[in-house]
Amino acid sequence: ADRDQHLLSVAPGARVSAEMLNEWVVSRARLSAMSHRMMVENVLRILRAHAPDRDWTRELGFLGHLRRKARRNMGHRKQGRIVSSRLLFETGREHALSANSSASTPLAQATRYRDGVMIAFLAALPLRVRSVIELELGTSALVKGDHIVIAVSEDMSKNATFWETPVPNTMHIFG
Repeated sequence: ADRDQHLLSVAPGARVSAEMLNEWVVSRARLSAMSHRMMVENVLRILRAHAPDRDWTRELGFLGHLRRKARRNMGHRKQGRIVSSRLLFETGREHALSANSSASTPLAQATRYRDGVMIAFLAALPLRVRSVIELELGTSALVKGDHIVIAVSEDMSKNATFWETPVPNTMHIFG
């Protein structure tokens, strides 16, 4: 909108080019190769659904380049340390549900329950530590009817973009 206002009157599927995507990635140089890949992949997924008849060959080629770059830059520090979300969720659930039987004081029970719920919550809905710390009931953790919505503001997110999602139904097992 700041640089190419004339494109705002063009259909979204006709606005994008591989060159524009590259400029977008370059403008976000502080992000990792994996973040670049995910950004472009998400945008292309939406645009291809909006304009399925358009030839997306060049843009998909650029995405392929980003995928290869992301694979090459995959941090070795993570190898062997990645644990499945399902295992983390179940571990958190078991930790929380065993709080009454394994903790000796009401405070220890509450702490164990809280810790277990947080582990399961983060396995079900991975958030950055800063975003979790800054969650606030009524502002970024919203109760809407029978479900909870997490709303991460621009200043709480890594890429300075508002993000909102419901807490998965699997968390309802905690009561």
